[in-house]
Amino acid sequence: MQLFVEHLTTIDSAYLHPEHGLVGESWIVDVALDGALDHASMVMDFAHVKKRLKAAIDGSLDHVLIAPGRAENFSLFYSPPQQAGGRVELHAPHLPTVPHSPPEGESNSLTNLVGGKATEDPPTKLARKGAQVPAPPQGGSKAIDDVRIEWRFGKGEKLVHYSPKSAVALLDSESVTDLAMITYLERVLAPVLPSTVTRLGLTLRHETTNDSYYHYVHGLKKHDGHCQRIAHGHRSRILIWRNGVRDLALEAAWAADWKTAYLGSREDITGEHDGMINFAYDSGEGHFALTYPASRCRLLNTDSTVELIAEHIAATLKARDPGASFRVRAYEGVQKGAVAEA
Repeated sequence: MQLFVEHLTTIDSAYLHPEHGLVGESWIVDVALDGALDHASMVMDFAHVKKRLKAAIDGSLDHVLIAPGRAENFSLFYSPPQQAGGRVELHAPHLPTVPHSPPEGESNSLTNLVGGKATEDPPTKLARKGAQVPAPPQGGSKAIDDVRIEWRFGKGEKLVHYSPKSAVALLDSESVTDLAMITYLERVLAPVLPSTVTRLGLTLRHETTNDSYYHYVHGLKKHDGHCQRIAHGHRSRILIWRNGVRDLALEAAWAADWKTAYLGSREDITGEHDGMINFAYDSGEGHFALTYPASRCRLLNTDSTVELIAEHIAATLKARDPGASFRVRAYEGVQKGAVAEA
């Protein structure tokens, strides 16, 4: 017998791409469970599927930066190395080992991304073989709550991401693929499945649409939940009406400009150097920072909530064409968003 749930949840996250750097994405998750019927003549109660499985997915891959831990252009720094048996424990269920101490002569200090240029300490590379789940921190220490990621991409470009470990999901793969994510999720979901379930089927898919859309990455420092994380993202449709008529050309042009943009708030900028912008802030989960190429950033004078994004787009279009009226329907991922007029 098979039980299925279509669109159990949506994963809104950012991932590391070898060409574009940060890419925001929205994955719709479908679930299928094979198994025998239980005492209630069910494979699994729908209420439990929606509660347990959705919570496990949302708590692992949603609103995080997804990184391929075995990619050669990926590096992980940790803080400090003398704690927790020498390993960083991210919340990934399958994480390559991180050595306790860096090679002789190399530094393991964390980059200071606040108000200045990133230092160039040699990174501690993830082991390429013998991956295993790292030991948990000892004694409840918060010493390794923060991690730093470096990613080299495109034609000589680089980003540096600093955050609490809970804001990063590390895949045991060389690239971020649907298969790698499904493998990750299978390990997350296994403990919450009843014994009657013999097979778990997961499908990741994107919203089907003929509308223009863009992939954006952002962070909302004032948010109480996971949206405060500085690098999570969405695949988002954009609809624009000019003088009451849908303008497909405007939609396509805006989507092209924001194709893989990082939407940063100007008030979060702590420094600019060599074509890079440093963003940093403190929020409820801890300290977040990102150093990213300026050419890939789009700056707002406000926070980057979807309400203010819609307002920003409408106001920008109005400033370019004062004699026209504009209505903007901006999405934040799948089936949600905001409308603004100017």
